Amino acid sequence: MRKILPLVACACLAFSCSAFAQRPTTIVQLLNASTATGRTIVDANDLIGAGGHYFTYCTTATSLQIIAEESPDGVAGHFVPISSVYGVPSAINGNPCAVIQVGGMYGYPAVNVLSISGGSVSVWYSATTAIVNAFPPAQNSQGAATVTSCDKSLNIGSGQNLTTLLITGTATQSIHVCGFTISFSAAPASGSITLESGTGSTCATGSLYPWSMFTISSSPQTIDVGRTFSILPSTNLCLEVTSVGASTTVEFNMSYALY
Repeated sequence: MRKILPLVACACLAFSCSAFAQRPTTIVQLLNASTATGRTIVDANDLIGAGGHYFTYCTTATSLQIIAEESPDGVAGHFVPISSVYGVPSAINGNPCAVIQVGGMYGYPAVNVLSISGGSVSVWYSATTAIVNAFPPAQNSQGAATVTSCDKSLNIGSGQNLTTLLITGTATQSIHVCGFTISFSAAPASGSITLESGTGSTCATGSLYPWSMFTISSSPQTIDVGRTFSILPSTNLCLEVTSVGASTTVEFNMSYALY
């Protein structure tokens, strides 16, 4: 009796065995040492239906505002932001570069230089078909995302009846406070401690008070405040201490980010 062997079909009989033409990743330079403002759209040939988009930028500018955008049809009036506004990044290993990361299926991703001065910017677009979170993991002084991650801190001491400039604001960055701690070198008398925002060396012009503590008793030695708030661009942040006692020094420690 003749034995019939099973037939194994080769996919190459019906389909080409060559590699699929579509690339799983892509990278292309969008701007090269540019000093101009405006939107640059990723070329259609570099769109691969990616789920993860990355705009790497390096700059020599002293002031920069750059953002990622997308449009469903490429029409100028239909572009919307898909990231927060990024600025001049801190130089890591001497390289003032950062990455704008966004996730989602976008028809026409683009980068838009909103303002630039004192130098140029270069931008590269890369993408991957892998599924990524639509939101970057954190926010710090080098980039924007959904949750603030305070990567800067300051510590100062202040006597009574003094207003101390903590942070000088810039036109392109806001001050984002994550929390702060107040300690006393000696028991305070009744008085007040206030965080004040405004312009000038003592925040006296256009003053706002994002946090205030009045009528301090002699009881507290350390106060921890986990409150998060933001100060608008071009606005300074000051610490105002009033009537805590001549022999009392206020120790102030704060964590914050600039973006």
